[in-house]
Amino acid sequence: MQELAGRTIDHSPAFAFRAGCACLLLPACLHTIAAHAQIAANVTLATSDVYRGESTSGDDGAASLEISYDHPSGFFAGASVTMAGGQHDPHFNGSIQYIGYTVQRGETSFELGVIHRDYRDRSMFDVAYSAHYSEGFIGVSRRNLRLRLYVSSDYLRDSRTTYYGEVNARLIKSGKWSVNGHLGISLIPPDPGATGMRARYDWSVQASRPLGRLRVRTC
Repeated sequence: MQELAGRTIDHSPAFAFRAGCACLLLPACLHTIAAHAQIAANVTLATSDVYRGESTSGDDGAASLEISYDHPSGFFAGASVTMAGGQHDPHFNGSIQYIGYTVQRGETSFELGVIHRDYRDRSMFDVAYSAHYSEGFIGVSRRNLRLRLYVSSDYLRDSRTTYYGEVNARLIKSGKWSVNGHLGISLIPPDPGATGMRARYDWSVQASRPLGRLRVRTC
């Protein structure tokens, strides 16, 4: 098994759990426009930039800025940029851009969208994987439960299709504290000459609470 820039390269089923991270979220509503459409910003300070169970910042601390737009018609979009530093010199760590559409039916919502991810240095990744790739996704949410399925045709440089499914749920609510759980599975096509999809699992549990206009989270 080989781990590069937060991605575990393995030829057998794998399991990941990320612990010991903490972050501070600083939300701000930038502007509310006609018909209650909203532009908002979040600043996140974290001990590590964690993505699907692995650190993409080499366990350096990270600061992220995200700007999002939500329209009452169901259209949404956003982008974020992350800087990291600590054991290494401060550097651009990555960026994300997304766009999608959601439909509400009672307490249930359905969503469809596209996410593009860019990471800082292709040399940090296994040659089979891209540091810049896109994923289409579909999802359904109801109350405190959300399920999503992602599909990508360029996560692997040879264009074999990969899949990722995740479940996120609020497990406990007590006063101002919330405990949320995450479970994800990656399905990666076999190498040429091999058979069977390769599976890799990740999971996490996060406790969070508001602190004035801030939100503190541990995981």
